Amino acid sequence: MKASRAYDINFASLSMGSHQLDYSLSKDFLQNYPEAYISDIKAFAVLSLNKMHQCLETSLNIQGTVVGSCDVCTEDVNIEFKTEEFVIFKFVDMQMANIEDELNVLFIDKRESIVNVADILYETIMLSLPIRTLHDLKADGSYSCNPEYLKYLNQVEDVEDIKNNPFRDLKEKFKN
Repeated sequence: MKASRAYDINFASLSMGSHQLDYSLSKDFLQNYPEAYISDIKAFAVLSLNKMHQCLETSLNIQGTVVGSCDVCTEDVNIEFKTEEFVIFKFVDMQMANIEDELNVLFIDKRESIVNVADILYETIMLSLPIRTLHDLKADGSYSCNPEYLKYLNQVEDVEDIKNNPFRDLKEKFKN
């Protein structure tokens, strides 16, 4: 899906020096990323640009809240985040060299005049989120998840009692 034109930067029309762009990100932003494991976002991004002759240096500051799924009970949980990223866009002649992007350095053909930062915003947000998403802990150390889910998850099933248990059969073979 093509990213929205709202995130296009026409760097060819920018004068040399510093510039700042502000973006307000909402659920509409996620429509371009159906694979996202977050269902909602309320965030504010500040993109500071410094245009030079051979490159465009950017500093990206994003903070806000996303709604994801709890890894324990799968219900929605709000996740606050704050992140900063630096990206350099270098202007090169893409016909003359076989160049691949590097970490935080993206190469743009000199003939291009617009760069879309939607993917950079999305990737920066997704990489700033925690690997495990959980509800907050209560004072007693238990999760504040839905009690019905927790009751189901806390049921202990004795694997030894299950008929036709292949693991029990393997255990017996290894004992011999």
